[in-house]
Amino acid sequence: MHIPVGTRTSVAVIERGTFACPRCKHWQRAEVIGHGLGVASLIAADGTSRERARWNASKDGARTLRFATCPRCKQRSGHAAFIAPYVCAAIAVIVIALVFSVAAPVALKLDWDVDERAAFHVWFPLIVAAIVGVVVPWTLVAKWRGTDRRVRWLDF
Repeated sequence: MHIPVGTRTSVAVIERGTFACPRCKHWQRAEVIGHGLGVASLIAADGTSRERARWNASKDGARTLRFATCPRCKQRSGHAAFIAPYVCAAIAVIVIALVFSVAAPVALKLDWDVDERAAFHVWFPLIVAAIVGVVVPWTLVAKWRGTDRRVRWLDF
């Protein structure tokens, strides 16, 4: 039996925008494909997930154009701004794992001895950090390499 509790919509939007290179000051119009995901509960109005997906796709298209390779000087800029959300998410996940590893044995009143609790305090955050340390860079590199494939430069 499947009981739906919400809707999830995925959208790809083609938008036009203007690229401006901060290095060589070249600017050019482009079409960008933005991908977005929208989620809404059944309490929300009809079309809410579709609207959120379109808005997220629009933001993704603008972000993609911002970090595209300049067609004139073949350089990219904004490396730190591109990496920042991924690093912040990774740090948040690791901090949550650390807090959970300390609070879980106490909150759940687990009957562990000192050695078992100490092992959980060490190994659980290390395993989470190792997984995050593999997934985040992999995602980051895939997004960075795929940026230029979603941009089509327009001639005037």
